[in-house]
Amino acid sequence: MALEMSRVVALLYDIHVESVAQRALIEYFHISKSGGTSWANAASANACRNARATTARIIEFDDECRWNNGTLLRAMGVAVATTPGARQVCSRFGLPARLSPFIDCEARRRHLLSLGHQYFANEYTPIGGLHDMYGTHICPQFVNIINVREPLARLTSNIQYMILRLRTLLFSKPPASDLFSKVFCNATAAFWEEFSPPVVDNYNIRTLVGEGAYHTPLYGIGEAHEALAKQLLVQYDLVLDLNAGDAAADLLMRQGLGWNKTLAEVRVWTSDQVARHAGLDLETDCPLGNLKPLFERQKYDKRWYSFGRSLSRLDQLFLSAAAHMGLRPWPTEWAAEQGPSGGGPSGSSAGWPAAGGGPAASSCGLLGAAEALRGRNPRQQWAAAETAGQ
Repeated sequence: MALEMSRVVALLYDIHVESVAQRALIEYFHISKSGGTSWANAASANACRNARATTARIIEFDDECRWNNGTLLRAMGVAVATTPGARQVCSRFGLPARLSPFIDCEARRRHLLSLGHQYFANEYTPIGGLHDMYGTHICPQFVNIINVREPLARLTSNIQYMILRLRTLLFSKPPASDLFSKVFCNATAAFWEEFSPPVVDNYNIRTLVGEGAYHTPLYGIGEAHEALAKQLLVQYDLVLDLNAGDAAADLLMRQGLGWNKTLAEVRVWTSDQVARHAGLDLETDCPLGNLKPLFERQKYDKRWYSFGRSLSRLDQLFLSAAAHMGLRPWPTEWAAEQGPSGGGPSGSSAGWPAAGGGPAASSCGLLGAAEALRGRNPRQQWAAAETAGQ
């Protein structure tokens, strides 16, 4: 029985490795405040070609987050753009359509190839759901990756980040600066419901179910949206629970993508750093108001997250089994070229390529490995599995 299971794991892992290498393009679905910036930094640290200046977002795709009510900001006398750009702090809620000619999977793939990119991030919604949420889909041309995070922590972090970025970018000078404390510090739950409807209403589900459903009226998210968000989540190649810790991220990035650098090594731009940049202490200068009424409305997100944690654990179980069987995301002869190892799962150094050297370190791990993996023989994997199972 153990031998048969080993063969199944070896075959499935070989399929995974070949699939990642052949597609050679990652779409990271960036649920806001769930580790997306750190993922972009990890991609860069692993020499994945991407749009670094925009945290791996492709401007032409218009995959920007849409958190805030720009109309409300303009009523305060704050100039806010209706087109993509950092100065509007995701204040385009109410504008569901993407300002982009690249609205289907193949057009996006061709554009990414023309740019020479291997990794990009989408912080809005999957495509296809502008008119009907059941048209929302992920693109099978890409290796699809997503982080999930405990919803109440994500919601709190999102509001804190909005306060800091608004202070820095839109409320730094009079007369707007004179309004800032009165408007945002100790703000009520009712204010956030008016200012950021999607952020406070089951955001994880909203952001997955397409452009139209993302703009569902406040507290309109329900069981149908939850079911669709779960159906879409199942289709992702790799699901990482951000609350599972560095070991889970290390396993997924190394064993799942063939990357050398992981989240623990590249994490930057923490909330404390953003606060220092803004010159604002959220505990003393601008405390949060009572968010408990908002927390009580996140029922669907909580259930979706519980489902996502289970998927993440299944990915971890599969990749951990492959690693403990001695399976690696590159051919034996390629690994041998890397020289001294750079560290493997659970602190083991066996089989991991050295940081800074060889093909894996220079070309985004498996994303640059199609040529090296050509002719990869699954029977070699089975042999290793049989040895491990004996």
